[in-house]
Amino acid sequence: MIMAGAARRAPGGELVRMPGGHYESFLGGHEQAVDVELSFLRRHLLDHPPADDPAAAASSLHRPA
Repeated sequence: MIMAGAARRAPGGELVRMPGGHYESFLGGHEQAVDVELSFLRRHLLDHPPADDPAAAASSLHRPA
């Protein structure tokens, strides 16, 4: 999978797998996609996610080693 390789090579890169097709983040999965994006930005830009951040604990989040 091309995206997985890119996520492994990117410094601080993360790959998130969400249910649905390519456009799901613009449709029914929009709120979940926004939660994941905000969590990423908080962790990488602010370096301290809020304790109630639902996306930080999302089981679909994969951080490549």
